[in-house]
Amino acid sequence: MHDTVTVLVGAQQKPILVHEDRICKTSKVLKAACSKEWTTGEARVVRLPDEEPIIFSAYAHWTYTGTLLATSNDLKGPRSNEIVAGYLLGDRLEDVQYRNYTTDRLITRSKEAEVYLKASAIVLVYNSTPQNSLLRRLLVDQYVACRAPNLRYQAHGFPHDFVRDVAVAALEFLPLGTIQFAEDRSKYLEAAETAGGVPRVQG
Repeated sequence: MHDTVTVLVGAQQKPILVHEDRICKTSKVLKAACSKEWTTGEARVVRLPDEEPIIFSAYAHWTYTGTLLATSNDLKGPRSNEIVAGYLLGDRLEDVQYRNYTTDRLITRSKEAEVYLKASAIVLVYNSTPQNSLLRRLLVDQYVACRAPNLRYQAHGFPHDFVRDVAVAALEFLPLGTIQFAEDRSKYLEAAETAGGVPRVQG
């Protein structure tokens, strides 16, 4: 019979009972936490005070089923922001398999629902990941490939680093010579009035 561990999650220390062999299988952090010597009669407890119980519950569900539990009532499954929260949990738990799974789910969700992460979610990602993060790269590529309109009209709400990354990626994505700026100069020239009051374009 497999041993069970009580994980106390969040500031309220919500108890979540899981099997040790499940949560320690792919997470380096949880494996290290469970590697201590438990004395006879001692409560087998792991504390995660900085995590959200609902997000960890979805992770625990995945360790048993290999699927992601929706934390909302969306019929299409977990929402993109929930998946991102799961990815970031996997990052903190050092669980590569869970990060890969949530990344794949995020791509699928984006394709099926044609949705883009809101600025608040991207702020969270950029505040929680290093510059070379593969999740950052995915979000940038998604915005460039789909020309997400919310960035074009509300760029002020996005992280400056994200806007820069999108701009750089867009330049790499755009074939050289696509914009023929020299062929139609009139769009860059202001209309000026002649002595007779008739406007003309200076050139």
